[in-house]
Amino acid sequence: MLYQVTKTENIEMPMRDGVILRADLYRPEEPGPLPAILLRLPYGKDMFDGPGSGVYDPYYYAARGYNVVIQDCRGFYHSDGEPDVSGGNDFEDGYDTIEWIASREWCDGNVGTFGLSFFGYVQLAAASENPPHLRCICPFECSSTHPITLNENGSYAPYHLTWLYNSAADQVRRLDTSEEEKALILGEIEKNRPTIMDQVLKIHPWPDMPALNIPGFHYFDEFMESVDGNNDPAYWEALGYPLDFRKMRYPAFLLTGWYDHVRDSEMENYDLIRAITEEETDPDPDALRLVIGPWAHGQGMSQKIGNIDYGSNASWESADLKGMMCRFFDRWLKGDTEALKGDAPVVYYTLIEDRWKTASCWPVPGSVMTPYYLSSKNSARSSRGDGTLHREADFSGTPEDTYLHDPENPVPSELPGLSNMNGDFSTVQEREDVLCYTTPEFETDTEITGRIEADIFAAVDADDGDLYLRLTDVAPDGSAVRLTSGSLRLRYYQSLSEAHYVEAGSIGRYRIRMGDLSYLLPAGHRLRLDIAGSAFPYADANLGTREPLGRGTAAVKALHHILHDPEHPSCLLLPICSRQKEKNMLR
Repeated sequence: MLYQVTKTENIEMPMRDGVILRADLYRPEEPGPLPAILLRLPYGKDMFDGPGSGVYDPYYYAARGYNVVIQDCRGFYHSDGEPDVSGGNDFEDGYDTIEWIASREWCDGNVGTFGLSFFGYVQLAAASENPPHLRCICPFECSSTHPITLNENGSYAPYHLTWLYNSAADQVRRLDTSEEEKALILGEIEKNRPTIMDQVLKIHPWPDMPALNIPGFHYFDEFMESVDGNNDPAYWEALGYPLDFRKMRYPAFLLTGWYDHVRDSEMENYDLIRAITEEETDPDPDALRLVIGPWAHGQGMSQKIGNIDYGSNASWESADLKGMMCRFFDRWLKGDTEALKGDAPVVYYTLIEDRWKTASCWPVPGSVMTPYYLSSKNSARSSRGDGTLHREADFSGTPEDTYLHDPENPVPSELPGLSNMNGDFSTVQEREDVLCYTTPEFETDTEITGRIEADIFAAVDADDGDLYLRLTDVAPDGSAVRLTSGSLRLRYYQSLSEAHYVEAGSIGRYRIRMGDLSYLLPAGHRLRLDIAGSAFPYADANLGTREPLGRGTAAVKALHHILHDPEHPSCLLLPICSRQKEKNMLR
């Protein structure tokens, strides 16, 4: 049965400190109380009003018997208060909102949450406070282990400043000043916007950037607060990181994409929850769900990423994602124990093969971790070099390869007109500060499904350095399409929140997670592993000194060494999946 839906706008919800947050309610035309689903976001609740909302379409869920509440986070759009874009106030606000909803006459006391990215994180923040009426969560494309301003390797994500700039106009509107002054501030914002990344790269220390110094507007102060907080355990603790899933044992539906830049963080969420669940005496098989599609971060889960259209099977519609989510809510908010019968715990898409598959867990059983050893006869510098990847180790050539890392001329993480997710990186591979190791042509179609890693022996001739690894599919025409990547900032190899410096020139062994993937490599194609010392603007360029992040004043050029000899057998580890047995498909 489908209900007619009515919408009520700007419902006022008082928080414990008296600040009013506002939300829209999509309510089924049903007299009795029903469960509620909450989505909280900082981008404006109006963006999810109608069928164009994709998997978050409130009318879809309301028509199936749910009260859908979409709320502007504190300090954004229709909600009052001062924003905390690091999410610090979303612990209490999330708790208060959930309990306020549960107390309404139209709610039966059962509340679930859903959303992605920042509004995936706010679910975890609220869940960590254990609201009595929260029943399940759907935190998509987010991290529980580190702030949104950091990458998985401990480097800083300069795009956080772009994010702040994109939300600045709403904050200027709230200023208690004249319209003339607001116009001046907006003018300065627009003047700096085109050069943000250039300023991050070239101006040291960062507080000297004009982009951070706009008179009368202190919203961008949060940027340096987050930068300075990287090595401050008190800052991490204030933000609640790392979040502890043992304190929020709620059924969880997780989702990410092969080209989601926080994919590894979401997969880490899955690993953490699964490990806790498996400790239970009688774990409920319905309590954890994972979907991995061919998608990028927050882009509507489209079948097209960059210049590549993966086909109609790649869309969220073909996976019946709305149906999956609704069945999950039916199970945990309506108590329908049969709702998930037939749904697999893990649903994933294999790129190029254009197929959805199911599994009991991730990584999927049956994949074999297979080492491909790095080697070169003379030098692996650039794709013109002779670096190779082979199943059998070959130590007859040079014992190491080197490249010069120049912080003022970093290797680009993206190219004009091409997707940084799955673009053609063959021109980047022509740089002399990029090492390239390439396999022979594969004789048969080969499926890579699982977790890709690299075991690298390296040294840097500086007090700090980064290692960026990129795996590409090299087609017969020479194009090199990015599949996945991994990275490491040496000072944070032991701990993201505390620096441990290595001795310049000392050899270290580093296990680098390169992400999860399911990909069918066509016969005649090759795989290529790139290694470089930077990837800008994905991450700030490592200056090679012990100066604090963002406060450095000097940049050091440094030689990086990648070793591959009998004592230091660097290798790429690929999960090769047997294709002898047909896998189960979606129901």
